[in-house]
Amino acid sequence: MPAHQTVDGLPHLADQEYTMVVRSAHQLVKATLTELEIRFPPMRRYTEEQHRRTADDLRTSSISWERPSTWPQHPGTG
Repeated sequence: MPAHQTVDGLPHLADQEYTMVVRSAHQLVKATLTELEIRFPPMRRYTEEQHRRTADDLRTSSISWERPSTWPQHPGTG
């Protein structure tokens, strides 16, 4: 999904936060893969192809969660 469509699906992310996530995506995926290997030991035996596909899944997955009510509302998001 192109970046402009991704941000449309995540209205709770302001421009700065979205930019930070996009710029740090590589590190976030790498850290997540490392943690997955700790929490799911069979993943340690994944082939290079399986690791690549898992990383691709992490990069392209949708994130869906509710904004805590204590967060400020951004204009146009309700």
